[in-house]
Amino acid sequence: MFNSKRLVFRAFNFETDYNTLVQWQYNDEWREFMTSAPLTPPSSEWMKNLYAERAPTALPMFAVCLKPETWPLALGPDDNLFKAVGPPIGVLNFMPARFDFKNRSCELAIGMSDPKHRGQGYGKEIIEWAFEYGFDQLALHRIALLSYSFNSAAIKLWRKVGMTEEGRLRKIYLRHGEWYDGVQFSILEEEYFSRRGMA
Repeated sequence: MFNSKRLVFRAFNFETDYNTLVQWQYNDEWREFMTSAPLTPPSSEWMKNLYAERAPTALPMFAVCLKPETWPLALGPDDNLFKAVGPPIGVLNFMPARFDFKNRSCELAIGMSDPKHRGQGYGKEIIEWAFEYGFDQLALHRIALLSYSFNSAAIKLWRKVGMTEEGRLRKIYLRHGEWYDGVQFSILEEEYFSRRGMA
């Protein structure tokens, strides 16, 4: 379990997080961003498989939670860590399908389901912590992500944190009858450490 100024990054726990995951999967906007599959009502078995299939991989998928007022936690032997931290408000995924081991490159996926948690700087805090974890702990050389051209807030944020637009995949995303480009961003380890004053 890791933490930043206002957030905690922990593993998903299907038992304690189930109700939150159900709410996410019935949020059309969330599912629209997180999958290209047809928007159908998800079953509990579908959700269990979705998160369980990540267990054997070497790359983490973090549940992003608000940091409790009392930190660090003082837990007894019978206390449930996941319940003590609280439910996730989002996800940070180091995507195994986009991981290049030899060239130390990985693509991220970041999402927050509830609109009430947006516009408060959590996205910036998540991506900056992801850089710190990816470059310091995983020794990555390149971190990338893909946004869609209609998501102007995300594109503005990626540029603000030092990512560079590499190019566009033309009209790869269909949304409400209109086609949108995929906009590829990345940051290299030397760029990250330069921004931290460690070059």
